[in-house]
Amino acid sequence: MLDILIECRGCQIENMFGEYSPDKVLVCNQCRERLIEPDLDEVYSRYDCKSCDFVILVLKKTTFKVGEAKCRCGSDELVKTNCTEIVENAQKAGAFDLTDEAPPSEGDWYRSEPIQGQDHDYNDMFDRDMGDG
Repeated sequence: MLDILIECRGCQIENMFGEYSPDKVLVCNQCRERLIEPDLDEVYSRYDCKSCDFVILVLKKTTFKVGEAKCRCGSDELVKTNCTEIVENAQKAGAFDLTDEAPPSEGDWYRSEPIQGQDHDYNDMFDRDMGDG
């Protein structure tokens, strides 16, 4: 398992995930773009921290200077590697196997499970003016 920071190719937001395993499908916290794709090595540069094994994936178009950039642990000992291992492991684990199944009707994209016991419209709390009490 890897602790990983990955820059979204869609919105360029940095996403951090602890204990990433190849069978997980990672999506951007901002735009919901799928982050680990078969073309990872073509789009991203990978840097591994020699001190804590943290993995940083930045878009190739992003300026990243080894020796100046620091890991979350404070170390500047980052080594450029390739993404091949991440892609191969994800492929073996079935992370790229897409299905044409419709999403479950009882869930939402932002909620992992159905809400039970609520008798009011969930969106109502977002639509209310804070001054309405």
